[in-house]
Amino acid sequence: MNPKEKFILSIFVVIIGGTLLITSLVFGIISVSGGLYDDVYTFPVQLSLQNEPSIAGTFSARSEEVYSFWLKVPDRRIENKDFQLSVIIDDLASRTQTTWHNDFTFGYVRNSSGQGQYYQLGTHRFNTDFFGSLNYTAYGKWVAPYNAYLVIRKVKSLQWPKVQILLFIIGFIVILQGITSLQKNLKHMCDNHC
Repeated sequence: MNPKEKFILSIFVVIIGGTLLITSLVFGIISVSGGLYDDVYTFPVQLSLQNEPSIAGTFSARSEEVYSFWLKVPDRRIENKDFQLSVIIDDLASRTQTTWHNDFTFGYVRNSSGQGQYYQLGTHRFNTDFFGSLNYTAYGKWVAPYNAYLVIRKVKSLQWPKVQILLFIIGFIVILQGITSLQKNLKHMCDNHC
């Protein structure tokens, strides 16, 4: 194989290694972000009911449990719109445990799991055993063209995507090998023709 053919082969090795590296990284991130939470409770909500306090549903939690609260919608149209959502956790005695006010004009945390878009509303640690309701009020100029869900989630222990990590390492090794071979063949070609 002449130096020019070796050089072209080295370029293909770099491209294959880079493709493997990027693909495994993307699928690894998707795997980790999709497996961060368990949905514990899911309540349907009508976002088109503007300025009307509503009860999404009732739920319970044990002392010292930490739950995160999310709005699940089918797509990202809610982003950067004049839309606000207030969410309140009340216990049986109608005492407010916590309140969140979320403005979707800017500054939101999103988690995409492939089954919709989750927007974090807040996190709460329950100091005592709890039974109560999750209430919400939607308002703003933008009226959501769809209904959504309020989802109570629990953080799962982190599961490392072993296959994607292995493919990432292989891709890294292949790309290093390709770059080393590319440099060697380029130097050899330059020595013969420069």
